[in-house]
Amino acid sequence: MVDILRARKVAGATFEEILDLLLDGRLERVSRAEKASGFRSLTVDPAEIRMALASRPANVVAAERAIFPFTFRPLAKLELLVASGLVSLAANETLPPSRGTKLMTWSVELFKERYWTLITVARQLCTDWNVLRREFDDLGILPVISSSNSREAFYDIEEVKRHENGALLR
Repeated sequence: MVDILRARKVAGATFEEILDLLLDGRLERVSRAEKASGFRSLTVDPAEIRMALASRPANVVAAERAIFPFTFRPLAKLELLVASGLVSLAANETLPPSRGTKLMTWSVELFKERYWTLITVARQLCTDWNVLRREFDDLGILPVISSSNSREAFYDIEEVKRHENGALLR
């Protein structure tokens, strides 16, 4: 039994799919953790989720629409993300990726929550991305995926939040 948010990765399902199963009463092994609050207080069995969703068609999304609509050299970045395990390819997809490569939707959902581009962080903090990049360099916050265009580099948002300038993102 794991919390509902962790179950997404373990079961390979999106948050929406898990909620649908809960609301439809299709999950029997559901409990509430006393020490947690919100969605983290709901615990479910990932194996039960996998079985309930086994007959569904694969929930996939085109990579260029999911993560990279405005980035430079999206296929090169996609290959890095898949190779590092940050996103998962749909069944029957192979590396190197090509236009139209499909990703598992649950892995994209988790990726978008955890990794943001420098320009996205700068917009959230209402600051210039060049200034923010220098601050990150000074603090030793390195991008997870680098880019020749530094504003498109992906950063682990949890690492950013641990530092003073990320306090506004909490």
